[in-house]
Amino acid sequence: MTKIPFTSTFRSRGGDWLIGQGLIFVLYVWVLFRPFYRGTYVLDAGWLSFVGVFCTLFGIFMGISAFWALGKSLTAFPAPVENGRLVSHGVYNWVRHPIYGSIILSGLGVAFWVQNLEAALVVVVLLMFFRMKSASEEVFLEQKYPEYAAYRLKIRHRMIPFLW
Repeated sequence: MTKIPFTSTFRSRGGDWLIGQGLIFVLYVWVLFRPFYRGTYVLDAGWLSFVGVFCTLFGIFMGISAFWALGKSLTAFPAPVENGRLVSHGVYNWVRHPIYGSIILSGLGVAFWVQNLEAALVVVVLLMFFRMKSASEEVFLEQKYPEYAAYRLKIRHRMIPFLW
């Protein structure tokens, strides 16, 4: 495999993915809070709300664990930081992209919690987006870290422990 030299431009590091991600986040927030402005928000303490709270809390825990494990290797770009290291401990022992998984779980959890189907559908779009972004990210990771291919084979789940 040919190594690509480290570049620092926005686009070469995968910056277009960040723009797309930001647009989906804005759409999610707009859809999630739109019922507040209409006065049609429904909070129910039913089982769906309970599942939503659990998913939200688990997602937050997973995200904090991932941030902590990454340390100075953390970047919003798909391309790894120049002086980074491959992280394979902590939550990265369970999934390869736990931050994406934490955003999906938390976003879906909040949508379930407040019973907002439109917000849940935006999270499904975000899930598909993160699937594509993580595939792009893995190309960068394989180029920078030769051991990433073995790590990917060992850690089968991409974003959500035990599921996907």
